Amino acid sequence: MLFFKPIFKPIILICIYLLIHLPVVSFAEIDQTKSKSGIESQKLLKGKNKIEISYYSDSRDYNTLNILTLFPDLPLDLKIFGFIDFHGEQNQSDNRFDLTRYFMEYRLGRPLFPKSSGWIKGLGIEAEYNDFNGQRNHVSRFGATYRHKLPLFGNSKSWLQWRYHPYETDGSGSQASVIYFISLTEDFFINGFADINFIEGGRDRWLLEPQLNYKLTDLIDAAIEFRYNEFEDANPKLDGFGVAVGLKLKF
Repeated sequence: MLFFKPIFKPIILICIYLLIHLPVVSFAEIDQTKSKSGIESQKLLKGKNKIEISYYSDSRDYNTLNILTLFPDLPLDLKIFGFIDFHGEQNQSDNRFDLTRYFMEYRLGRPLFPKSSGWIKGLGIEAEYNDFNGQRNHVSRFGATYRHKLPLFGNSKSWLQWRYHPYETDGSGSQASVIYFISLTEDFFINGFADINFIEGGRDRWLLEPQLNYKLTDLIDAAIEFRYNEFEDANPKLDGFGVAVGLKLKF
């Protein structure tokens, strides 16, 4: 379990932050929230901290534990989003529960014009940190984001966020991506991302993870996730494409 050592500090910092900043909600407050109209309830939930713990079974004979955190309403209009994936090794069905690999991504972002209206309100800046197994596999990225609504199926919940990071600390290139949330019905939604990594002097690499979700309860979702990693696909010992099914526990 040596792979846990590099991530002790961020996990401890997350726990401390949660203890200090997560709101305590009484049953009376819950009843009051339920009595509000839909619009008022959405206003009350705006800026709510979020934690998700997910567990998946991948078609390539390994399992994944994902821990996702979101702090959207920090001082100075800052926002932190991040996740850690713990994976087993591919094609080792007997050891699929041994989570020997990890990947982490954390983003610190801020809107450029938080008090404005119209399309310009969606512009922002962002710093991103990535790390995974092995030495010197960490990288930081800096760039711009743009988020806007995506009116589909007669609802206003769907959105897209475009990102471009022209600077990377490893000097290997840049990255562009799109993150999305598409509401299909009250219980079904699609979310995910598509990243393209521009490699200087090499072949560009795609990472895709669209996910179909179904809300079982207010606290639990079922999900099927399609995974494509062109970095893995370039390795003859690995399979870059997989399908994973799992459950999400939401706090």
